[in-house]
Amino acid sequence: MNDDSDTNNPLEDLYVSKDEVDFEQLRDGLSGVVQIIKETGEPRPQSDFEGLSNKQQFVALMLYRRAAVELGHLDNDEAGASSGWFNEYIDVDSSRFSHYSSDLDFVENDSERGGYYIPGFDIGEAIDGIENE
Repeated sequence: MNDDSDTNNPLEDLYVSKDEVDFEQLRDGLSGVVQIIKETGEPRPQSDFEGLSNKQQFVALMLYRRAAVELGHLDNDEAGASSGWFNEYIDVDSSRFSHYSSDLDFVENDSERGGYYIPGFDIGEAIDGIENE
């Protein structure tokens, strides 16, 4: 039965926001991989970052950007980044990022968000991608 006056509809539990982020999951996924410089909001790759493949580093940097948004260092429309930004941290041909994003179901490329980014509800899958590639 579909009753719009019922505000306790159990189906509402199925809603998820594209921007909703599990802060603890994100923190744990980036721990040892990328820190955020408090004063500037810039990423500080850690020792575990260097041991990752280029694709995993790409994912880690997108997760960093999600964390930087949540901490107020970046606006929500800056959650993504262009291949040029990633090239500052990962030394590969810029076209590789397009290939990486097409291989990863959880990566979106949206000019309104600044480029490649991970929606909040896909953070868990992205972290698994770093840990299990």
